[in-house]
Amino acid sequence: MPLRFHFFDPSKTRSAVALHVAVVAAWGVFLICNTGCRPDGTRSYRYRVAEPWELKGPFRAFAAQPPRAAAPEGASAESTEPAEPTDAQPALIETDIPPDGPPPDEDAGPTIEEPELTTDLPDELAAPGADDLEAPIASFAERPGLFSHGFHEDEDFWYLDSGFRLGQVRLEETSKQLDLRLDTLMALDTVHMFDEPVTPRNRKTDWGMTTQYLGLGRRETDWLTWNSYLGYGFGGDLNHDRRVILNIDVDFQYNIVYTGLTTDLYPWGKPKHANYPSWRERFYASRPFLLSGFEIGYVRGRGRGYVGLAPIGKIYKDSQSIEDWLFSYLAGLGWEVPIDDRWSFGASIHYTFHFYRPEEYNGYNITTALRYRF
Repeated sequence: MPLRFHFFDPSKTRSAVALHVAVVAAWGVFLICNTGCRPDGTRSYRYRVAEPWELKGPFRAFAAQPPRAAAPEGASAESTEPAEPTDAQPALIETDIPPDGPPPDEDAGPTIEEPELTTDLPDELAAPGADDLEAPIASFAERPGLFSHGFHEDEDFWYLDSGFRLGQVRLEETSKQLDLRLDTLMALDTVHMFDEPVTPRNRKTDWGMTTQYLGLGRRETDWLTWNSYLGYGFGGDLNHDRRVILNIDVDFQYNIVYTGLTTDLYPWGKPKHANYPSWRERFYASRPFLLSGFEIGYVRGRGRGYVGLAPIGKIYKDSQSIEDWLFSYLAGLGWEVPIDDRWSFGASIHYTFHFYRPEEYNGYNITTALRYRF
């Protein structure tokens, strides 16, 4: 027997559920930061500086081109006079080789000593404790194609997602059924003896359509990842109200399972997993992304109710059930924030376009997840 998803516990109010989700999320982030952002004591602990924002991959075509330097006045294209030396074009060094001397050795290496590379940070980072910061690693050349091995450990990797999705679907057909059957029955209660039952419309208004999902994905390039996931949710709203010898029972049950495949495009590159000195540096290292993909799901719902009069029994009863296959296209925006060298936090919002019964299942979805890099 499957475990009941506690976020759908009908004994909890919507505000209690929202508070519970917020506390669990905050506690999880705290534990990750407390365990993943500390040195392990076996090596010197170093932080990383966030890289500047630059368009990556095919998105570089949208970057603004630097303006060209204007030609000096009086200069002509046909002029053969050598230009004055500048920083961009240093003067050529001419040397005379004595006629009796030996010819220069073409295979000999350069005699000028190359300057030593240094990792000194700019003055603005030279604050107390700045010796623990390390400069961003040098960028590598573009790879020739997708699905190839990267140049270093931060190029290609698998990751695991675990999170929640809050749905806000249209429910037009469901609303019509409730107006026709339930609202007509409740209209007979002219003296308002009974409370209004909690229905799918109330769950939608209170953002109570919550599902849990688990995903597996891979970073293929600096600007592209793909994800496959499996999500589920089940629960119900139970309403029982009794006044003297009259009682009303209205019950709703929900079950949904879905799976999908999406791609994420990072115009400014995927955020680097590293240990950053502060949350300000983590947010500067975070990056937005575009998501799109396809999803298939199965939903099953049931609503039933009756009016009972003691000792006669049920004097009115009604029921309705649905079973639908869902095929949909997703498109949306998201943001990913690195936490340490293994964990990151992502949030996204997407709109679901259903190919079957869009008037019922089209809508917005907000997703929050913790991502672990293998």
